[in-house]
Amino acid sequence: CGTQLQLSGSRGRAWAPDADTLVVASSGWQTAVDDRMDGRGKPARRGKLAWAFATVDATRPIWFAADVPSPVAASLGHAGVGMKTIGGTVDFARGLDLRVSAGFATAGAAKTAADELDAQLSKLALIGPMLGLSSGLLSGLSVTARGTQVDGQAKISDRDLADLRLHLGDQVAECRHGHSPSKSRVYCRGRRMPREPVKCGSEA
Repeated sequence: CGTQLQLSGSRGRAWAPDADTLVVASSGWQTAVDDRMDGRGKPARRGKLAWAFATVDATRPIWFAADVPSPVAASLGHAGVGMKTIGGTVDFARGLDLRVSAGFATAGAAKTAADELDAQLSKLALIGPMLGLSSGLLSGLSVTARGTQVDGQAKISDRDLADLRLHLGDQVAECRHGHSPSKSRVYCRGRRMPREPVKCGSEA
């Protein structure tokens, strides 16, 4: 069965069945995983996680899938009404390629969520440049409804990611001082341009 590691606080267990695989499960999944390690039981991809393997590209370097508890869905406002599952992939091979798919109880709930998220993206497209977000970064964000599923994507180039890191670094430095010690900068096609200081937090 390979090596087993008990997580602190009895919150779960990790298995290393071979040199290239690490399996981590919460306490509720331990018995099922133990059974699979011993060759018993039914694979999760044919049971509770069948939806994930039908939706998420598990060949990507990083992928995730989870059921969405009702309290979590409710906390997301209109975009979370009826949300049941969420999964996606992350790839850093060339910049950032994040793809997320959320499953909803009905097609109507999925369309409502997509419309809400699309409206938020439209607002971000208007105010993003004033916040220092490049047009390339903003154009890489999208969301669409497909039946009972909502698909979202964030595709950002290496250059736009570098600009974003510089911009966030400036904002963090400003917030640590309570206000901007000098004119902050926005980014336009890789160039930093001066703008009015941005104040963060409260001043004494």
